[in-house]
Amino acid sequence: MGALNRRHLLGAGAAGALTLAGCGGGSGTTAATTATTGAPVPAGLPGAPDDGAVLAFMLGLEHLQADMYTRMQPAVRGTELDLVKQLAGQEGEHIGKLTDELRRLRHPEPKPRTFKAVPGDRDGALAFAYRVENLVASAYLGQIGRIVDDGALSTMLSIQTVEGRHAAAVGALRTKTATPDGAVAAGQNMATVERVLAELGA
Repeated sequence: MGALNRRHLLGAGAAGALTLAGCGGGSGTTAATTATTGAPVPAGLPGAPDDGAVLAFMLGLEHLQADMYTRMQPAVRGTELDLVKQLAGQEGEHIGKLTDELRRLRHPEPKPRTFKAVPGDRDGALAFAYRVENLVASAYLGQIGRIVDDGALSTMLSIQTVEGRHAAAVGALRTKTATPDGAVAAGQNMATVERVLAELGA
């Protein structure tokens, strides 16, 4: 399915939400450019659509999640520890899938990202993970409308749905809602994601 037909099938409502996700594409190390919407793009984030750059950005988020779940394991026990280990393993699989896609597209792989710190207590660690998982799920959603390659799109969609389930699983441990955005999920652009990550110490 071509990119034009795919975007048409997304529908006007989804397209409107994804227009807000204008940061994505181009080299991850370029200076500030102008996105397809005409809005300025922060320096260091890609501007024009570029599948490789979007996948590289998402790979960085997956590295952060894998780092988070590894470091929070001492804070949880029993079935909660089992879940955290399972999620860590799945984030590792996401890293492998995105890395394979980047190699297929012959795009450079980004340096793995880590958090400066992860809360050491159970409640703090789970709250941190719940926020990060919801952020990453919204980051995937926010970039889907910018992907041209069918293989890259399939990868993005398959991982995005799992990230949403991760967020719901972690939220259930804290009696949080599985649908924080309500009936319709909201995508986030890269600049917003990076701003939140900076607050979280990425």
